[in-house]
Formats: sequence, C-alpha cells, structure tokens
Amino acid sequence: MIVTFQSRRENRQEDGRRAWLDARGGSALLNCTVIDISESGAKLAIDGVEQIPENFSLWLSRKGQPRYACRVVWRSFNAVGVTFE
Repeated sequence: MIVTFQSRRENRQEDGRRAWLDARGGSALLNCTVIDISESGAKLAIDGVEQIPENFSLWLSRKGQPRYACRVVWRSFNAVGVTFE
C-alpha cells in the first residue's frame, strides 16, 4: 500500500524500499531505507548518520540507476533528510 501525505511544499510518498548511499571517494556503498520520497528530496533511515557526508549519491537500485545527487538538509539520530540537486 502506498500512502501519500502533504508536506510543506509538495506531496511525499511513503516508500520503504532498500537503497544505497554512495559517499564517493572509493568507500563501500552504505545500505539505507527510503522512508518517503518526492520529486525534490527524501527521508532516509540509516545507521551512523553522523558519518554521512553533506553530499552523496543515492542509488535506488544496486546497479546505480536511478541515481540522485543529494545534499543533507537535516539529521536525526537514525535518519537524514536530503534534497535532490
């Protein structure tokens, strides 16, 4: 079931799919979960949010496509909010 709810600027869809964060620089991909997503950003559940760089690529498949360039706009103890650049 997909639930849509209104955010301040646009609709976001609850998602729940597995995704991968590419911090670049040759480091390993990090697993995360897309909590919700819109055309301009997403909320990601991930362990170790304090180690997530300000800018990274978000892969929605293990093959790397689709891929979004992301910038962190907020952090909590187990999630980050990102905007797509």
